[in-house]
Amino acid sequence: MDRSLKSVENKIDEIRNKIESRRRDEAETKESQRKLKEKVVIDREKKKQQILEKRRNNMDRKRKKEKDQRNSYEKQMNFFQKVAINSGSNDTKVNGEFKEETDDKNPIQSTPIISKLIRSNNETVKPPKEKSGFNPVSGAQRLISSVWGSTAGSRNQWIVALPKRRIDPGEVVPVNVGGLDLLVIASRDEGKIYCIANSCSHLGTPLETGTFERRKTDRPTDSTDGCEDCMVCPLHQTAFSVETGEVNGPWCPHPPVIGNIMGMVKQKLPIATFDIRIRGKNIEVKINSRVTF
Repeated sequence: MDRSLKSVENKIDEIRNKIESRRRDEAETKESQRKLKEKVVIDREKKKQQILEKRRNNMDRKRKKEKDQRNSYEKQMNFFQKVAINSGSNDTKVNGEFKEETDDKNPIQSTPIISKLIRSNNETVKPPKEKSGFNPVSGAQRLISSVWGSTAGSRNQWIVALPKRRIDPGEVVPVNVGGLDLLVIASRDEGKIYCIANSCSHLGTPLETGTFERRKTDRPTDSTDGCEDCMVCPLHQTAFSVETGEVNGPWCPHPPVIGNIMGMVKQKLPIATFDIRIRGKNIEVKINSRVTF
C-alpha cells in the first residue's frame, strides 16, 4: 500500500515538473518574441530616422546649392552692372576705355591665316627690312600684297569669346578666338574686363597657369590704392599688366640669378592686349585679321 502510494506521488511530481517546465519554456518563448518585436520596431524606427535625416541633409544641400547659385548669379549681375555703369552703355573696352556698340559693316568670317596681331593702341609689328638688291620674286610678292591690301586689307572683327555667365569677378578664363589662345580676365572689384594673349613674351609660357594679382605700379592709374591687376608668369614670375600688357616690376626675377640670366635671352617685351566688349549675353573680342602672301 505504501509502495503504491509512493509511486503515485512520484508520478504526480513528474507531471508537476513537466507542467512547470512547459510553463517556463512558454514564458521564455514569449519573452524572446517580445524582445524580437521590440528590436524590429527599434530597427524600423532607426531606419526611418536615417531616411528622414538623409532627406533633410539632401534638402539642406539642395538649398545651400541654390543659395550659392543665387549668390554667384547676383555677384555676376552686380559685376556686369558695374561694368555697364563704368561704360555708360552695354559695351566696354579694355584699358579703361569704352566703345559704343555698333554693328560692323560687311563683316568677314574668321580667316585661318592670321599673320599680324595688333595691340590695343592699333600699332602693328613692322616686318623686318629686306636686304638691299633687287629680287624679282619679292617684288612680285610686294605688288600682289599691295593690290590685295587695297581690296581686302586688314579688318577688325568682333568675335564671340564666351558667354557672360562663364566668368565671375576675379576669374581668369582661357579661350580660343579666331585660332588665338587668349585669356579673358574679370577684375575683382573694379568692374572691368580685360583680354590678353595667353603666352608670356619671354619664352611663350601659357599664362593661364599663373596667378592673378594686384601689384603696385608707377604708372598713372584710376585705382585708389595705386595698384593694377597683373598676370604673373608661372615660370619666371614676370608680372604683366592686364590693362596695358607692359611688364610690372623686374624682368624674369625667378629663380634668383638663373632667372636674370634667362632674362638676357630675350629683351623685355610686353604681351599683346585685345579690345573686349559685352554684347547682349556674350563677351566679344576684337581681332585684327590680315591675309598676306
